[in-house]
Amino acid sequence: MTEARAALADGPAEQNTPRLAVEGVGWATVLYAETREDRTGAVDAAAGAGSLRMDLGSATVEHGAVDARCTARADGTTDGTATLVDARLLPGWLPALRLSNAPEPNTEIELPSGLGRVVLNEQVHAADGSLTVTALRVELTGENPSRLVVGTVRCLPGAHAGTGADAPREEAAGHEEADGTARTTATVHARAVEAGRGADVPGVVLELTDAQDRVTGACVTTREGCTIEDVAPSSSMLCVVDAPSGYRLPQERDERCAGPFRVMAGDDLRLHEAFALERTATRS
Repeated sequence: MTEARAALADGPAEQNTPRLAVEGVGWATVLYAETREDRTGAVDAAAGAGSLRMDLGSATVEHGAVDARCTARADGTTDGTATLVDARLLPGWLPALRLSNAPEPNTEIELPSGLGRVVLNEQVHAADGSLTVTALRVELTGENPSRLVVGTVRCLPGAHAGTGADAPREEAAGHEEADGTARTTATVHARAVEAGRGADVPGVVLELTDAQDRVTGACVTTREGCTIEDVAPSSSMLCVVDAPSGYRLPQERDERCAGPFRVMAGDDLRLHEAFALERTATRS
């Protein structure tokens, strides 16, 4: 589910699917894959899902936000990361297995009773210099083998990644691209915090929609908020559509959504008010 590849300098590309239902198996929300080139000439890719629950027969997989990312630079270097929020595997009658939210590269977990294995933050370096990162891979064995992969990205460095020349941030800012052409899209930044404390909440899924209620972008918050890039000019709404366990979605629409606000070409919008999420239970 969701794959992104970056091996170019031809501009950004992205695909978003708000919701996916597989009859008799499960569902996923906010599937996304995107690639882009930054102002230094590096290219990167991101892919993942906002939330998911899939019954694979001998085990059920469920999680909040899962995200895989990689970056490739013109000097040949690459790096990648994977994050998982509230991810766990429920292997039938056995106790639930909670998965790390920031796993080390190539973390492999053998499942009990010969059920199979789970690989987190899988990172594979190929002979062509590319790096492929997969956030979550579940492989179940037995009479009814099954496989689930969530969030795969591939980045290829070198000449494919642009010039690699650093552009000072202040020179690249504004309404122009690094090559001097006018920007035709915009960027939207937002944060989600815990109500009453103000601490950033990672794993909150935000969706951006246009005046026709079409989904034009999505992002998953980290402790620095999140960013939706390459937004087409439009009257837009940004809403919280999923929250990690321990938090509940705001009940009122004006607390759950921001807007409508006008997005203009070249804008770099930062929402002044963060989305506030209440905890579902009092901490001990």
